[in-house]
Amino acid sequence: MGSRNYDPSDIEAAACEVDPSLAAGGAFALETEAGDAVVLVHEVTREAARDIDVNLVAGKVTEAVSRGFGLNLYDLVLLRPGALSPGCAIRLPGRFRSLCSWRIFTGMRPIH
Repeated sequence: MGSRNYDPSDIEAAACEVDPSLAAGGAFALETEAGDAVVLVHEVTREAARDIDVNLVAGKVTEAVSRGFGLNLYDLVLLRPGALSPGCAIRLPGRFRSLCSWRIFTGMRPIH
């Protein structure tokens, strides 16, 4: 991101620390017309899946990423439990320039 490098696992951990409803996930950079952007993709826990307050979680995660790393969160994608294979690495193919096309490509369906 710009001239700085960030460890994706640090950003992922920061998100999980602010809300216990977040489980496995990944962080990556995405090219946008405005430049690089941070995207987080996380499963939610089974306990939280039915009644998660998406806006509350998004607010907490956005604030944690901003305060902890000085980065703006472009998107937070919340997935149903089990959507990611254990130990899978989330990789965005370079040819996909929008998160929308990535969602369609992977077949992952967000909660909301």
